[in-house]
Amino acid sequence: MEALNEALLEPTNGARDDDGAAPLRLEWAGVGVVAGRKRRIILSEAGGVAKAGRTLALLGPSGAGKTTLLRCLAGRAEPDAGSVRLVVSGGSTRAARAVFVEQEDVFCPELTAREHLRFRAGLALWRRDRTRAANAKAADSRAAELLETFGLETVADHPRVGAPADARALGGARGLSGGERKRLAVALEVVGSPKVVFADEPTSGLDSQLAASVVRTLAKLAKGGAIVVFSIHQPSQRCFDLCDDLVVLAHGKTLYKGAAANAVGQLAPPPEIAALPPAEAILEVAARDVPTAAPPLVKAPRRFATARAPAPSAPFYARALALAHRGVVTQLRRWPLIVAQFATCAVFASLIGMLYEGDGRPRIDQKGVENVNGYLFMLCTGTLFSSLFPPLQLFFRGLAMARREAASGAYGLPLSVLAMQLADVVLQQALPCVFVSVTYRLIDPRHGLEQRLGAFLLVAQAVAFAGASLGYLIACLSPDSECRRPASSSFDDGSRRWREDPSLTARFSHAVATVVAPLFVFPMILLGGLYANVGAIPVGARWINKVCLRARDFEVPSARSTIRHRRDPLAAQVNPINYGFQAVSQSQWRDYGDIDGFPPVFATGKDVLAFFSLAQRSFEANLYRLLAVGLCLRAAVFVAVALTAGRRGLLEVVTEAQATENPLVS
Repeated sequence: MEALNEALLEPTNGARDDDGAAPLRLEWAGVGVVAGRKRRIILSEAGGVAKAGRTLALLGPSGAGKTTLLRCLAGRAEPDAGSVRLVVSGGSTRAARAVFVEQEDVFCPELTAREHLRFRAGLALWRRDRTRAANAKAADSRAAELLETFGLETVADHPRVGAPADARALGGARGLSGGERKRLAVALEVVGSPKVVFADEPTSGLDSQLAASVVRTLAKLAKGGAIVVFSIHQPSQRCFDLCDDLVVLAHGKTLYKGAAANAVGQLAPPPEIAALPPAEAILEVAARDVPTAAPPLVKAPRRFATARAPAPSAPFYARALALAHRGVVTQLRRWPLIVAQFATCAVFASLIGMLYEGDGRPRIDQKGVENVNGYLFMLCTGTLFSSLFPPLQLFFRGLAMARREAASGAYGLPLSVLAMQLADVVLQQALPCVFVSVTYRLIDPRHGLEQRLGAFLLVAQAVAFAGASLGYLIACLSPDSECRRPASSSFDDGSRRWREDPSLTARFSHAVATVVAPLFVFPMILLGGLYANVGAIPVGARWINKVCLRARDFEVPSARSTIRHRRDPLAAQVNPINYGFQAVSQSQWRDYGDIDGFPPVFATGKDVLAFFSLAQRSFEANLYRLLAVGLCLRAAVFVAVALTAGRRGLLEVVTEAQATENPLVS
């Protein structure tokens, strides 16, 4: 370990001496952020400079504004006042590539560290003039290099990355430790050799030894010629010694900026505090009360070019293939979950079979009509539930990682969402086939069994498609802390714009999404066509009829009379259960002959359709509308993803000459 630490700290040819001119520097002045109607100060008149080849640590107690300042510097949030810019001493401004290492690690628990790095390297290092094999070899080489640099060779292929809550679900594998996960998070972001690296609390939750290893990793990047800026809450002495420069924050104000070795001397703590280790002494000084009167905020205009997160170098088809491959591998390694889903589906189908099996009569009688309709309705509702809830968990987790990687420029977020949906489609469509195959013999087998079996399979798969689409949409509407919200503050001219502020952003968990999902499903069940006749809504729900798409009556001829009904209310017009139930009912009853029993409530299958208001549309029309609902929900998923996508890095980039002509003024 000591040899590795020395290797990490060994200067490389890309670094400049402290006194030499650095190729890049990040400078900011007058940065201010306020929040809430009471204009609570988050940052006030923050300023400083970060140089290439040196590590800059943002130090301060909780609530000092470290994360807010870091996100403003990285371009992930826009300050209310002040300016942040990246100065390029020479060459093209496009060479300035910045990455951001989030505080919370997000990985695919089913993949290994090597597979994570190979995937990101394959996208970052792809070249059009190389063959597919050559690009794959380059990605493998870069992954191996990063594994060695960050000390992850021993855990490269085993165990899988895992997650704290998923350790046992991975067959007993413990997964990577906290320090290994942090180093892997940094390695994933620096695959493309960025020039600017930001890290938010990279040592949180780690012991002193693991925290020191992560800071040594960041120091290695700085010695390679990059700008490294990270926030740290309570560093150990070993971590503090690895920091070249320091910015001390307290209550949003900058107490000190400069070399870390000179911080204690300039802050001049009392004798009883000065005896403490330097990091503790600085935090004790920063914990004192600081006035927080909000000064007027003046937003500096943006006059120069901007540098976003690096655009993916791989073309569309290469990114699509890489995402599809990762999605398939991830699905296959979830085999315990897949087995559990199929087993649950088979058991549920068997229970339905025992309930609706009947007494073995060759024909359906009057009482059997109710059982058959109950089975048809259960087919639609069970399929919807089984396809709705898996995306709430799996897609919710995958979407968080996709947002993180898309913000880093690995690929576009819509492409990732499409790839995740395609990876799930086989399992989503296979489960309804199992359910129908087990239960279809419940229906009277004397009339067109094979034809109805195909129709039932089509409807079940269409309902599963719509249910999964609804699950994706609910997951997308549960944003995390990286989503944008309207700014609560305004400029002097009263203008408002979107600004990302984690303190103002509502965080919805997977548990909340699971609780909210039934609110969407229960109205669909009530208006599905079995529990409430959609052609005769009761008085208490007359308001639903007022939003009918078509407010005219229609007539359905039966064996004895003509029955008048109202058009479906709007809630039924977008109800996949209603469309599915009408479709399978049409397939079952439209050509069904005489129904036995006395009194003869239903003489033929058409009487059943007329009585339950299930004859409004043909089987084909219901199937088409069911598919249309699924497609509209999928389109809404992409719209929701676009609306809740986090802000990508946006930095103002200037040349040295432009910086000299337009100096920053605090």
